[in-house]
Amino acid sequence: MEFLFMDESGKGLISDSGQKVLIFGGMIMDSGAVYDFLIEYKKVYQAARAYLQKLMRKEFKELPPEEKAKRMYSMLNQFEIHAVEIFNPKKEKKKENPWKYANAQGIFKTVNDILIAMNPFIENIFMFKVDKQDVIDYYQRNGIQATDTAVVEKMIDYIIIEYHEWLKGKGEKGALILDRLDSGIRDMFVEKIHQFNSGEFWTEPIIVDSCSNAFTQVIDLITYCYYLIYTNAKHKDNFKAIQRSYYKYLDSKIIEKDLVKNFLENN
Repeated sequence: MEFLFMDESGKGLISDSGQKVLIFGGMIMDSGAVYDFLIEYKKVYQAARAYLQKLMRKEFKELPPEEKAKRMYSMLNQFEIHAVEIFNPKKEKKKENPWKYANAQGIFKTVNDILIAMNPFIENIFMFKVDKQDVIDYYQRNGIQATDTAVVEKMIDYIIIEYHEWLKGKGEKGALILDRLDSGIRDMFVEKIHQFNSGEFWTEPIIVDSCSNAFTQVIDLITYCYYLIYTNAKHKDNFKAIQRSYYKYLDSKIIEKDLVKNFLENN
């Protein structure tokens, strides 16, 4: 059985002026590789957590023990390898970002260790992407109003068809496994898979929570690395080093799928 683990980057492509590209990354793995993948991932995950824990103990050494324990617990309870936090260590949402205590070298080591450790277990990586200007131009040529929902809906159609063809070509069955994503996107996947009714894969997506799922954490990280390389984000710390690791460990496994060039203009 072939699993397709998915994550997205760049939702709100049309409405958000800061977004230039929408990407759905998909990591394909044979079910037989799952156990070994988890064993190796656990080593890297635990090393990253221990690294941050050590840094925080040093940073908080002057704090009262109760406050120190509370802050460390808030950051490391349900700890996950989350690309947005790793690559934007000063960015914080609902809780304090533990990566702000790490240096650039320590951050890159974690990313590189994951790419090295997980590489042998990954068959291929689909990158379903669309550039904002390409999709706006396409819709304008066809007299259609471009919206976030319309673009995501077409992208999901594309993903389902390509996964179906991939499985047919391999003579395998499969399952599409998503991070919890936005509820609207999740519902679209459920409806589209039901409508397509493929005999090759499970008739609804399997939804998981990334904080407890190693596979979605890895595709999240890979998708973000692809995004950095694709957008040539030279301003990011470690960009050159990440670029080298990307071409060494990921590039040969990447299958790029452009929504406008390969799907909309041919359907």
